[in-house]
Amino acid sequence: MISVIKFTNGVEIVGDVVDISSDLISVKDPLQINYRQHVNNAVPSVHLHRFSPFSMQDVHRFRHFHVLSYNKPLPGLEKYYNAVLKSIQSHVDMHVDKELEQAALFMGDNNEEEEIERAMMEKKMYKPNLN
Repeated sequence: MISVIKFTNGVEIVGDVVDISSDLISVKDPLQINYRQHVNNAVPSVHLHRFSPFSMQDVHRFRHFHVLSYNKPLPGLEKYYNAVLKSIQSHVDMHVDKELEQAALFMGDNNEEEEIERAMMEKKMYKPNLN
């Protein structure tokens, strides 16, 4: 069942609630709702994006004490959710993966730990000239 979920920290998501247990609510393909009110327009602009864009999980589990409420969305929001989700799955996810892979290639074989270790060794060998 597609639902709008509001968390105690104010974040709102829309997603497919697939299971509700005694302490967890499981949501498939959650998208975070971002909206802002414009000064000259009574209708806010709404944007949806992946709740956790770097996770491989389709289903996210949330503890009940983090959930303030969950409700059925407006029909227009449900249609928008389905359209955005389809677009994300067919375009954005693949693009993000490729971008991350390219970033890893750009960084080469060096990882952050190796760079920190090298910097520490250079610092140990550095002897200031006090003259």
